[in-house]
Amino acid sequence: MTQFLVLRNVLEGHKELPHEDPHGPLVARGLVLVLVLVLVLGLGLVLVLVLVLVLVLGLGLVLVLVLVLVLVLGLGLVLVLGLVLVLVLGLGLVLVLGLGLVLVLVLVLVLVLCWGCVEFKKS
Repeated sequence: MTQFLVLRNVLEGHKELPHEDPHGPLVARGLVLVLVLVLVLGLGLVLVLVLVLVLVLGLGLVLVLVLVLVLVLGLGLVLVLGLVLVLVLGLGLVLVLGLGLVLVLVLVLVLVLCWGCVEFKKS
């Protein structure tokens, strides 16, 4: 579309180039804002999770840090996979966010089940 506008401006004798699409930078800023928000909220959630597991449930700090590391790596993998699906394959953002949410919930469920099995075998 921009090439057509440049051609039209040249044919009409205008020397100035057409303006860029104003929504392009806005969408990029919005995506960066969403990524930063997810990162900040995710780190806050991880910190709260560590405090709850260590202080309330009395779990060892090493076990909690291993669980958090697995959770963070899983969330990072989901985020990278989501970006690949949106940017490379062109899938919708809502669909990818839904898939990411399902994957995160499954990951959390698996971690809780593993922790429950370990605690059950201890007692």
